[in-house]
Amino acid sequence: MSLSLLDIAVDDAGEVYASAIGGALKLNPATNTFRYIVNLGGGIASGIAVDSLGQAYVTGFTNSPSFPVKNALFPVLGTPETFFASDRESTGFVVKLSTDGTTLFSTYLGSTFEVGPTDIAVDDFGSIYVVGSTQANDLPVPGGLDTTYGGNNDGFLIKLAGDGQALVYGTYVGGSGDDRVTGIAVDSQGRTYLSGTTSSTDLPTVRAHQPTSGGSLFLNVFPTDGFAASIAADGGSYEYLTYWGGHENDSLRGVAIDSKGNASFAGNTSSPDLLTSNAAQQHLVGFPAFVVRLLAGDAGALSLHNAPFTAVEGTMYNGLVAFFSSNGTETADQFSASIDWGDGVSTMGTIAGNFREGFQILGNHLYAEVGAHDVFV
Repeated sequence: MSLSLLDIAVDDAGEVYASAIGGALKLNPATNTFRYIVNLGGGIASGIAVDSLGQAYVTGFTNSPSFPVKNALFPVLGTPETFFASDRESTGFVVKLSTDGTTLFSTYLGSTFEVGPTDIAVDDFGSIYVVGSTQANDLPVPGGLDTTYGGNNDGFLIKLAGDGQALVYGTYVGGSGDDRVTGIAVDSQGRTYLSGTTSSTDLPTVRAHQPTSGGSLFLNVFPTDGFAASIAADGGSYEYLTYWGGHENDSLRGVAIDSKGNASFAGNTSSPDLLTSNAAQQHLVGFPAFVVRLLAGDAGALSLHNAPFTAVEGTMYNGLVAFFSSNGTETADQFSASIDWGDGVSTMGTIAGNFREGFQILGNHLYAEVGAHDVFV
């Protein structure tokens, strides 16, 4: 069996897993021997992930009605037949393998049009996340933030239960142009981080470092931009979505996260005006790769509002004084607040909340006398 490798993963014991054109494998590097080689019936396995138990999760695409399905959520290849079998559109698949390579489940991804998965991830609870691009307007996307196909190629994210028997949520990712999700990572809270490439100028950006497409210096030329996104654990909202590109072609190809939720994205660019910061290489040379790191606590612009309150003289007030929002991704412990209570006394407030739902400034104070006071934060 000849294999062309497409993706790689390593488990906690140092054993190596790879996906390939035609199958998947597991290698023990200590003995330089294969634990298993699994034939996936001609499927092109574009992505692989492994959990803490050494179980492997493989995704890819196939146009074969004889793909080996087992315990399948979507057991039937839905793409329409053509006169020539090789012209039949491909659909996605997900396979879960035990530690010895036994197939635990194998399923199509349930669409009548082309679906091309590119990457897969598994979280600490065993839930499975698949991303890619699709031309399907009937992709199973329940409960997601965007359930409407945008035309051309749309990116997608699908979350499956760990046993493959339930679809937790799904969503399209993109705008009205050509969009592809190329990589995924997931943190301990179930938040997902996506890398991708797009020609859309109407992505629904949220807390964006670059809220608009890099555009083009020439008429009728439509270059691609990279994009970076994070989606909430329930799949219902973006925590951030930003373009990353200049006036030429740019793409983000992969993403990795650390334990604090800081995300690093890798890609390619031909743009001399790509947004850089603290760059090891500040100028474009050839067609280089680049790396972008987005911190979980990246600072944004604040919008502060006082919260009117009533306090009774002689009784300690303990409650909300003001609230604010941010288009960054800060945490509450990055802020401090001083409250001037308007009677000659100032104290430090307490910050609560998060960047997704907003922050609150809480304080406590005892007014000795009756009166109206202007409070400043």
